[in-house]
Amino acid sequence: MTRALVVAAVFVLAIVAATGGVIAQGHEGEEAHGSALDLVFRVVNFAILAGALVYLLKKPLGNYLDARAEQIRSDLAAAVGKRERAEAERQEAEARLAGLDQEIAAVRAKGLAQAEEERRRILQAAENEAARLAERAKKEIEAELELARRKLTTRAAELSIEMARKKLGEQMGDADRRALFEKGLEKLGEAKR
Repeated sequence: MTRALVVAAVFVLAIVAATGGVIAQGHEGEEAHGSALDLVFRVVNFAILAGALVYLLKKPLGNYLDARAEQIRSDLAAAVGKRERAEAERQEAEARLAGLDQEIAAVRAKGLAQAEEERRRILQAAENEAARLAERAKKEIEAELELARRKLTTRAAELSIEMARKKLGEQMGDADRRALFEKGLEKLGEAKR
């Protein structure tokens, strides 16, 4: 801060000295206007001012310029890094976009293959179920047919027996019945022995 005050003071003195020559020149009239002494005064005044400014501002201005140059170098390096990262991201995005069509086609093909496999599985399951139901129906029909045959055979046997009884009853007399009865008793007796 004191350096800044010294610079400001030198600057103010230089301005005062420069304006003092101009004021003196205005009072002396027109003959002093073109004098060599006035020119020398101005040049010396400027040299003092410039020398004081260089002396006082050299180190702070140098430090500032060095720091600013270093900041610019680091900003440039960071910008180059960001640019490289952005370029890499752009290339990656382009690669992903280029591969996106292939990826979509692969997913679509996979989905179609899975759908076809599911369709085949469903058809196979339906065919298996239909075959199972047909086999079950066939067995039930066969069982019903067998039951109907038995009933029919039983009924036919009952009808035959009834018809035979009626015929026998009509054709057989008491003597035939007695002889048949005795024959049956003989066979029973033989069977007991």
